[in-house]
Amino acid sequence: MPLPRQETNVEPIAKFAIGSTLFYANNDQVTFGEANDLYGMYRRQTPYRVTRDRAQNILTEDNVLILNRLRAADSTATFAWTMHEDTARICGYLCHRATANFRGRTWTVWWTEEIPIDAGPWKLHGLPGLILRASDSKRMHQMEATGVRKPLLPHIVRSRAGYRKVSRAFLAKETEECALNYEERVQHRGFIQREKRTNKRRFYSPYEDE
Repeated sequence: MPLPRQETNVEPIAKFAIGSTLFYANNDQVTFGEANDLYGMYRRQTPYRVTRDRAQNILTEDNVLILNRLRAADSTATFAWTMHEDTARICGYLCHRATANFRGRTWTVWWTEEIPIDAGPWKLHGLPGLILRASDSKRMHQMEATGVRKPLLPHIVRSRAGYRKVSRAFLAKETEECALNYEERVQHRGFIQREKRTNKRRFYSPYEDE
């Protein structure tokens, strides 16, 4: 039996050049299932996502590694931002520069007080306005908003079940192992091994070094 459709205050805030979408909720009643539905509306499904509980200031990482659905809470992701006088326009909004050291990298972000929402791509947050551009000191990650929109969306609430709760360190290690030793992990999980092993590593570019 299908669940009834429900109106929520979840809005897609910004579309980033890396292919990700940032959503913002005006209340604390949004479930992971609701966020999952929104991802399906705006882009192809992605196994990795970060959700932030603004009331408790806890971030949650979800990832699917070889059909293994893992979920890790991150309550220590805080940023001590240093403000700078530089300004730039991104998507038509006046933005200010800020920098912070976080787990082995220095992040430079551009945020706008014209959208007074404490949010940003990935785990980046903690500023008086929405972060529209971000890059790390190792030049591995560069994210910039390519569009901003705010429609209200009705959607179906789905179950949040099926994820195994793990530590942040465990999730990071599993992500690395599945990227660098993918075929060995596939064989270990009991899947049929391909006739010819290629030993190719999968894409792996972590955001954190600590």
